Amino acid sequence: MKGTSHIMTAQGILQHTADGVETAILPPGGSENHASFIATLPDGRLGCVWFAGSREGNQDVCIWFSRLDGGRWSEPVKVSAEDGTSHQNPVLVPLPNGELELLYTAQDLSGQASAVVLRQTSSDSGATWSEATTFVDEVGSFIRQPELLLDGRRILPIFHCPPREGSWHGDADSSSVLVSTDDGQSWTSTPVPDSDGSVHMVILQLSDTSFVALYRSRAADVVRRSTSADGEHWSAPEATDLPNNNSSITAIRYPTPDAPDRLLLVGNPVGRAPEQESEGAVWGLPRVPLTLLTSVDLGRTWTTVLDLETQADADAAGLQPRRHGHVEISYPLMVHVPGDAVHVTYTWNREAIKHARLPEPVIASLLAR
Repeated sequence: MKGTSHIMTAQGILQHTADGVETAILPPGGSENHASFIATLPDGRLGCVWFAGSREGNQDVCIWFSRLDGGRWSEPVKVSAEDGTSHQNPVLVPLPNGELELLYTAQDLSGQASAVVLRQTSSDSGATWSEATTFVDEVGSFIRQPELLLDGRRILPIFHCPPREGSWHGDADSSSVLVSTDDGQSWTSTPVPDSDGSVHMVILQLSDTSFVALYRSRAADVVRRSTSADGEHWSAPEATDLPNNNSSITAIRYPTPDAPDRLLLVGNPVGRAPEQESEGAVWGLPRVPLTLLTSVDLGRTWTTVLDLETQADADAAGLQPRRHGHVEISYPLMVHVPGDAVHVTYTWNREAIKHARLPEPVIASLLAR
């Protein structure tokens, strides 16, 4: 955001920027902080979870939780217990009965192909939590994006990380949806056809009750999209015009008077060079800038609204390159609180999780440009 100086105070206090956006840096849970998830809690406040520890994949990596109260994020609390596995990619699910569900992956030192999905619950908006139980026991199962609760159905996007030639690399990862019609007592799985390399499926319901999904591309080329009439059976993912660097994206439907199915997306609009051909997963591309974009044709084409973070912002904050020689401003998760604002949390160079609050009048002004 132009005119903004980022200082690593980690006090968790929302502060105004020159763009009318408010930002805060959440107190970190460990030396590495990544894969945040923000949601409205049953008590109406915002909550954020992420994984933190010494380094992604290590056995001390657990899930941490913080609440936004009066414009300030609370000191984070470790939710998951150290159990000899690495906990990653938490997802919060506020249930209609007032319970808060937390899902996350647990993998051993062999990597993502060993992961299963665990579950904890809270009846007091995250003040206390149950012990963990297994939610998905199929090894190589991973999650990242929000679950949909629709007319008695629960729809959870999931992706599978099989090993190839004895190790995991990501190029064989594929997407599915888990569907429950009995309040989560049982689930059925439906694969997304021809989805190898398309992961982190974001499912959005449109005004005509059909669905569109957007995907991260392991090939680091462009965001993929597919469609569904019922949220369960999907078309094969196809290319959009939006570059993707094999890093996570987030998207919401954000209706406006001129576009009832307007979509907003936050991600790193960076793709591999045209000459960098690949038949599998591509890793190591820059994870900056972090950009808010919009689409009015159901995600086929995208236009830039605002750069939330740029390389110049990272330089001004004194951020140093991390893995692959780049700073890492990435892995956003977005939620809209109607009548208030759009909220985005994201990885701030793994030093902390950062929160950006975009009030609805600010978004209206940006979209009118």
